[in-house]
Amino acid sequence: MPLVYKAVIRDAGIAPVTVTGDSLATLQTYVGQARLVDQIEYHVKTMRRSEHAASWMRVLGLGFFGLTIAAVLIKIILWSTGRETLDWTFWLSLTAGVAPALAYILFAIRAQAEFEIVGQRSRRMIVRLKRVLLRLNRTRGAAVTSDALGTAILSAAEIMRHDAADWASIFDVKETEAG
Repeated sequence: MPLVYKAVIRDAGIAPVTVTGDSLATLQTYVGQARLVDQIEYHVKTMRRSEHAASWMRVLGLGFFGLTIAAVLIKIILWSTGRETLDWTFWLSLTAGVAPALAYILFAIRAQAEFEIVGQRSRRMIVRLKRVLLRLNRTRGAAVTSDALGTAILSAAEIMRHDAADWASIFDVKETEAG
């Protein structure tokens, strides 16, 4: 990203502009209300979805695991008491064979999709971006300077750039079926 940015600046240059209090206030509103709030809302949705999916898959996987244990215990009890019938044996064996496979499938999906990690990362991004938004919103009127606004914008951009770079590094080393 830094190389692309520098190339664009070299090629296009920076347009001359007169910075006024009104233009700074407009830029502050745009950065805060349009860009930062949008990113925060994205991460709130991502966090909720990821945590919900992880929780649902964890509970369902534990349920299948519990069903496996129950099927095995029932089969052992029926066998030890001599009440084992062909009908019961088939269904209990099928349950004891299929339920752990389903539990493992759910675990594998959770591990590959990294729902918990995605939720935690979004939670951290929300906190970091809200700090920048709070700092940006504290400066009003004459207190809005190009330096203060530039610092807040660069801070937010740096946070988002690091997040994107972290994800890129994860996907560089993450094994996939195509890789």
